[in-house]
Amino acid sequence: MGLLGTDVDSEYWCNLDGCGLFCAGFTWFLVCFGEYATVSGVIVPWLGFSVWGVLHTVCFSAVAFLCLASHGRAMLTDPGAVPLDAVPVPQEGKPDASSKYRTCKRCRTFKPARAHHCSICNRCVVKMDHHCPWVNNCVGLGNHKFFLLFCFYIFLMSAYSLLLLLLRYSSCLSSDRGCSGGGAIKTMFLFIEALLFGLFTLCMLCDQISVVTTNTTSIDRLKGDVGSERSTWENLSEVFGGDKLGFRPHWLLPIPAFLPQTARNHALGFVCKVELDLDLEGGEGGVEMGGLSSFEQPDAATPAEAEEQLDEPETAGLLTSLRKETEELEGGWSVERIVQDEAGGGAGGGGVDLELAAGSGGGGGGGGVRERVQPQEAQQQ
Repeated sequence: MGLLGTDVDSEYWCNLDGCGLFCAGFTWFLVCFGEYATVSGVIVPWLGFSVWGVLHTVCFSAVAFLCLASHGRAMLTDPGAVPLDAVPVPQEGKPDASSKYRTCKRCRTFKPARAHHCSICNRCVVKMDHHCPWVNNCVGLGNHKFFLLFCFYIFLMSAYSLLLLLLRYSSCLSSDRGCSGGGAIKTMFLFIEALLFGLFTLCMLCDQISVVTTNTTSIDRLKGDVGSERSTWENLSEVFGGDKLGFRPHWLLPIPAFLPQTARNHALGFVCKVELDLDLEGGEGGVEMGGLSSFEQPDAATPAEAEEQLDEPETAGLLTSLRKETEELEGGWSVERIVQDEAGGGAGGGGVDLELAAGSGGGGGGGGVRERVQPQEAQQQ
């Protein structure tokens, strides 16, 4: 098992393509140069260590840090690679889809409807938009948020730098002494870099906003496919996470996207065979993709804990099978409940309470939905 790579047995996700690694390293160099040139060539010679000088230095450095953090997460996060034991999500009222399904001819795994094979990563990626050499990774469902934040903070950093350059130049024209210090060559390269990358990321953001709001990736457009019709907030929540529809402050932070369980299964388009064996697919934990959890969720009752409750002496022999019910909630989400399908006689005689976390939010979005289910009464044989 390798430490770094994109194979299924790699411990940490990282594309080892030489060209991609060079582009990613060059991106970090450009961001660091922009931060250094702006602070040492514009802010300090102009404002020094005054209150405004310190404030602009802190704010600009914070934007540069968020930019590098978003780039690192976009590069080292599994973009949504399909695992080897993936099978279709079972649907009620339809035959078991886990016995027959389409597979990828290259990686020999189940291929969800909206997954595409990346020849560089050599994996099928869910909702793959494109392979970006600047982040040395595919842009898919697992890291789309980080890629958008990277583009946003690059644009914000470029616009901030251009604004400071403009104000600095204006102050020089209005001053009798003119401007001194800062380095003309360094300032010239800073202006060119900020202008070029500001325009590039602005165009990229406009394109990606259309991709997210219409739920149609760039590959879908090339193939003539159209994403499912949903509200704009539902599409945004699928990319940025949250247990409720609407903007959340954690959308602006390079942290993993939190999704309710049913929404996560629907977005991925697959479940693992382990979940099907328990007949409780989509437990409360996050999906592990490539050794990294791209969809983490808070600790809650797991299917194993639920089975332990059923194996207790006072409930042994009471339940013969379970079935899952899905209830639609307001806001576009749904909650799963596990109830008794049929019961036999036993020492307990009564119903058994099961408490399962059907969905959980993350970040600042608040807690998840918790259902308490009272199984049906034991029927007479």
